[in-house]
Amino acid sequence: MSKKTIDTAMILAAGYGLRLMPLTQVRPKALLPVLNKPVLFRWLDALVELGVRNAVINTHHLAEQMDEAVVLARRTHPSLNIAVSFEPEILGTGGALKKAAPLLFPNKSSVGSMASVIGSYQRLLGSASASASPGSGTEAPKYPITKTWTEPPARPKSPVQAKTVVLEPGEADETEDFGPVLVVNADIYADLELERLCEAHFSRQGATAATLALVETNRAATVSLDGEGRIVAFRSPDPAPGEVRRLTGAGIMIIEGWAINAFPDGYSDSVEQLSAWLGGDAAPTGLFYDQAEWTDIGVDVPEYFKLNKTLAGGGIFAENMELIRGKVKGFLIAEDGAKVAESAEVDNCILLRGAEVGERVRLRNCVVAAPVPDDSVISKGVVI
Repeated sequence: MSKKTIDTAMILAAGYGLRLMPLTQVRPKALLPVLNKPVLFRWLDALVELGVRNAVINTHHLAEQMDEAVVLARRTHPSLNIAVSFEPEILGTGGALKKAAPLLFPNKSSVGSMASVIGSYQRLLGSASASASPGSGTEAPKYPITKTWTEPPARPKSPVQAKTVVLEPGEADETEDFGPVLVVNADIYADLELERLCEAHFSRQGATAATLALVETNRAATVSLDGEGRIVAFRSPDPAPGEVRRLTGAGIMIIEGWAINAFPDGYSDSVEQLSAWLGGDAAPTGLFYDQAEWTDIGVDVPEYFKLNKTLAGGGIFAENMELIRGKVKGFLIAEDGAKVAESAEVDNCILLRGAEVGERVRLRNCVVAAPVPDDSVISKGVVI
């Protein structure tokens, strides 16, 4: 008997990455590289390995860069049908899923409005028309650094104003063949066996709205579980009734399509929406990944730096070593085009595209995405 698989996934990549400022002033968080590969492309690799056929990526902040990345991704990951759901305004994790429903479930007439889908495709076609077509022999687009920054609007303090309409599976024929969707946050670096999450979800399919990947970290544990793996509370300040363990959400879940279809239009938080099923027959469940390799790079720049330093292990990962002419101490990660002058010294540094380290510069524990003037001395800094 063949195993059930997930056909469709959504990568949440629209956010401003406020905690990663100033890096996210010039690069969307989903395109920040880990060992020279953007986290977005690491997730696309994982989806291909899992056997996913359709992927939707939501965008907002620096969306033009994301559009160009998708054009490239369609060439590097040809087995994936990749669509973009552009959000003129940030919709939150729940609102993003609801808006993308026509792309997630293209054969269902009961979801969303095709106007938003057409708008997303028009944006992407506009970007693609100026880019190389497959087989043209022209170099694929890189991720341009756009030095424009608009102060993001404040998030709604109470994003869910209306009560969620709880639609249990089987209540309407239109919900029966939506199918489950794998949802991942683009700013998560994880080496998890996603097959385990699929198996856990399918073992309870029809009896749970969603299955969340859970980890144990030094961050706040906000997901309360009972003894059978059912989630009994989210973000509860006190122990919840029936709670036997509390863990951290990994930013990865499988959610049923009928649950997405029940989300309200507009801004919403997926966790708050899933709370509507707590205590019921379709209560969301959790799968604990013990000793997981997992990092939320969206926490802040030091966390992003630490992850790269750990993975580099003191080595040098330069896409064009001929441009690294100076002295290298500790680890170095350098994207294509990053330059280090002959009299400069870099010690434990990440050089993004656009980095040009001038003469006699001394850098230590830095992330650089712009030219560094001659004779500069910087420690624990970000240069954009």
